[in-house]
Amino acid sequence: MRLLGKDKLQVALDNDARVWLRSWIAELASAQWKEAGDVLAQFPRATLAAPDTFIFRVGAAVWIIELTVHFPQGIALVVSMERAAS
Repeated sequence: MRLLGKDKLQVALDNDARVWLRSWIAELASAQWKEAGDVLAQFPRATLAAPDTFIFRVGAAVWIIELTVHFPQGIALVVSMERAAS
């Protein structure tokens, strides 16, 4: 997968969240997802928010990433990274 929108991931994170984020980016870069089930199989804690849109909880779930995947093109787009609701 080609990851677009990495600039949205530039937030102040604690060390555990930074480690999680680096690992997530590395896994995503080597992913060969063809459909939503592939994403959920690789990341079982992710949730499907809409067709082709996923929510990932970062580290201890202080942050969430919204990611839209364009499967035919092999592109993953970071829509946003925000603090999770308390």
